[in-house]
Amino acid sequence: MSLADAETLRGEFVPTLLSAAFGCADAEESCYELQLLHGQGEGANFRIGSSWREFDRTVRVFLREDLFAAGEGLFMVPGDQLPEVHATVRRELGNHVVANLTSAYAEGGGGSFRAANMRLYRNDVAYLTTSFDATIKPTSTGIFVAFYRVVQSLDQVHRGRTRPATASELERVELAVSQDLARLFGMSSDWAVRVGLELLRGATLFETLPIDPEQLRHRVTTGVAVRF
Repeated sequence: MSLADAETLRGEFVPTLLSAAFGCADAEESCYELQLLHGQGEGANFRIGSSWREFDRTVRVFLREDLFAAGEGLFMVPGDQLPEVHATVRRELGNHVVANLTSAYAEGGGGSFRAANMRLYRNDVAYLTTSFDATIKPTSTGIFVAFYRVVQSLDQVHRGRTRPATASELERVELAVSQDLARLFGMSSDWAVRVGLELLRGATLFETLPIDPEQLRHRVTTGVAVRF
């Protein structure tokens, strides 16, 4: 496997989403979970949990399910161990607003693999993700704010010692507002529009590193959805 060959990486890695990585799946040799929950359903609730996983295959973890974010994420290799803690809070603010706050942090790695240059590398990863979304029920207006930070390094293993080889760091802030038009205009079909702004700094190992890693980049996204 060559880290410089993006097509090879896409073909070899099992894809998963960061939001779906909180629980045990079928890519682990061993996995343990602990979760505490207070309240359930559409009312106020609080959930906190932790997990510990050891991977037995290569897994590519996407930050989110979005075509524009296809290059943002990290990868795990066989032997990686990843402890993680996460929490979710749902609250109703008065009679008109429902808010959700979700956060997760993980740091681990330790797995190793031999690249196409026949050198042995050890993988280390860490990520922090926090998101807040609120829905204004009378107008069906949605507000979404999220922060992602992903750090990954590949240390070359040589005669029992590790040398820093390749490292990447990505930070991204996302702001988005969505509006259900059917609720406002009494339309027979459900129309919704979404406008978002993303601020990015750095890159991941699946992307071409910017000339200036500290450069702040921005991206505006829009979307329309309809359901008959």
